[in-house]
Amino acid sequence: MAGNSTAGKKKIEFFVSYAHRNQQLAGGFVDELMDVPRPSKAYEYVQWMDSAIVVGDQWQKQISDARDRCTFGLLLVSPAFLSSAFIGKNELPRFVGDGRTQ
Repeated sequence: MAGNSTAGKKKIEFFVSYAHRNQQLAGGFVDELMDVPRPSKAYEYVQWMDSAIVVGDQWQKQISDARDRCTFGLLLVSPAFLSSAFIGKNELPRFVGDGRTQ
């Protein structure tokens, strides 16, 4: 969800979609990536990753709420990502469509 934040910057929240097998690589990549927009005077970029979810804490609802709230999705594609049934069913349709033609 885009909104207002501190210092008059527009807040842009993005959803990071990745395979858990690649969690360490994804975390490192996103940490490095966040250095790029940091100097922006107009926007504040905030990433959402499921690594902060506590086990048993309605994790599917937290993921779907974040997915629906975010402005865009950053898809970290790997063989494990492509073979994930959860990602294919719950994350990809929101960010790239469901594959059906209209």
